[in-house]
Amino acid sequence: MNKVRKGNYYRLKTKKWYESKGYLVEIIERSGRYSKGDIWGSDLIVKNKDELIFIQCKSNKGHISEGKKEILATVWPPFVKLQVIYWKPYAKEPTVVEVQNVGT
Repeated sequence: MNKVRKGNYYRLKTKKWYESKGYLVEIIERSGRYSKGDIWGSDLIVKNKDELIFIQCKSNKGHISEGKKEILATVWPPFVKLQVIYWKPYAKEPTVVEVQNVGT
């Protein structure tokens, strides 16, 4: 599986996992003819009546720290939760890494 397909697979898997828990989920990524990338270092926006979460999905455990840096590259309001999600191969549940929101 190539890198793009793998990333899309894990974003969709994460989306379905959060939806099964009652959240509303949107995949956010800008895509144009010459550029493609995450918006504010995030792959997904997840919300319910109590939480607003921005998520960076990683398909390689070694890239979790990279995901933290990407999502912290912008300033966040204090009420926003930040997470990096990693799926172990064949896992039914992801590893959810809470990222300390340092924004004000």
